[in-house]
Amino acid sequence: MKYHSIILAGGSGTRLWPLSRKKMPKQFLNLAEERSLLKSTIDRIFQLSETQKISIICNQEHKFLVADQAKEYGLENFRIIVEPASRNTAIAMYIATVQALESVDDQSTIFLTVPSDHLIKDDEGFKQTILKASKIADEGRLVALGIKPTKPSTAFGYIKRAEKENFKIKEFVEKPDIKTAQEFLDDGNYFWNSGMFIYKANIFLEELEKYENKVIKFGKQSLNLSKINGDFIELDEESFIKSPDISIDYALMEKTQKASVVEMQSDWSDLGSFDQLFEILPKDDHGNYVKGDVLSVNTKNSYINSKSKLITTLGVKDLTIVDTDDALLISDRKNATNEDLKSVLSKLNIKNRSEVDDNRKVIRPWGWYDSLLNKSGFQVKHICVNSHSSISLQRHKYRAEHWIVVKGTGLITVGKEKIVLNENESIFIPQGAIHRLENNSEDPVEIVEVQYGSYLGEDDIERFEDIFGRE
Repeated sequence: MKYHSIILAGGSGTRLWPLSRKKMPKQFLNLAEERSLLKSTIDRIFQLSETQKISIICNQEHKFLVADQAKEYGLENFRIIVEPASRNTAIAMYIATVQALESVDDQSTIFLTVPSDHLIKDDEGFKQTILKASKIADEGRLVALGIKPTKPSTAFGYIKRAEKENFKIKEFVEKPDIKTAQEFLDDGNYFWNSGMFIYKANIFLEELEKYENKVIKFGKQSLNLSKINGDFIELDEESFIKSPDISIDYALMEKTQKASVVEMQSDWSDLGSFDQLFEILPKDDHGNYVKGDVLSVNTKNSYINSKSKLITTLGVKDLTIVDTDDALLISDRKNATNEDLKSVLSKLNIKNRSEVDDNRKVIRPWGWYDSLLNKSGFQVKHICVNSHSSISLQRHKYRAEHWIVVKGTGLITVGKEKIVLNENESIFIPQGAIHRLENNSEDPVEIVEVQYGSYLGEDDIERFEDIFGRE
């Protein structure tokens, strides 16, 4: 079969804070494997068909992260569609499907929509599930993939299968209380709703038009008015935000008479909490998962993750401990749930804490920077510019900068002058001077930047030229 896959990569990253942040959510992190969840998803999809095209739909903040992680597979294999706002999955799936039809001329093509942040290790089981579901979709059905519950869970919506018709859906059910979840588990005909769908485009579009034509109206407008910006299809904001903020479950799957469900024949986790992450990770003899520089004594059944410093534990159990460069989370394991973390993040948002959105190490399209020290009037950063890349040609109104090259060779523009700097050489960038750092070599170039001025915010940047099309 021919496939066109749509990866939904718009997650906000709140459920695994502080590992995951708004600007670096879990789909871009290596949480349970040596590759990110997004890369794992792409690998899995290419096993279905190496010749297929893939559409990835994401938001503005993450478009360069998506491009960076997709480029090793060849960006010519991808369409990266950029949403100007969050409007849930109905309009995302509609726009990605319609856009793909511009180049899909085979009406038998099967469309597969998957989230980017699920963990599936059994790729062969996943492949066999898709093949089974594809045959049902080829008969004109809209197929949802269901996960056989392993325990009573209040974290998922449920799909009830009609008892006498193997694949027909009887109803969708909202997240239940724990008593109802146990009843669903005992019944045997309920599945967790995975958020993965298989369908033929013409059936999907015909049914969506019956039940949610506003999604189609404003989705069509937004796509027609979209702009091509380098590797990105950037949707029109004015029409996009007029679309209903609605999931594909509400918009279509709960209403159509053509919905079917197929049970996933492989392992699956949406990694929706630290406890879910803990469940699938390897443990030591005391039931602990330990990562990083950790010394644990008389410690049991705990998740301990240290990024940069020594963590010691003594005489504790059932804890979640997550240490990053700029934040530390300590929680009873059962309390590190989505709702509990939401309350923590809500309080941090009220205090305007930057840790909600950013890691100390911030990814940029040209590389990254790490804020080593931030004091009144000055700041120190470690900056890395990737091979054959550059920061924008820019100037700052409120600060001057000192640059010291600590690795590689950089081409520095200051005003009308261009200077090549090697390791252990430095330069001063006066306040208000137009400047840029370029890396024309095969290896990264790294500098230490000392900023000095009355205001050191990231918004004090006036750009004149930028290879990434940023204003």
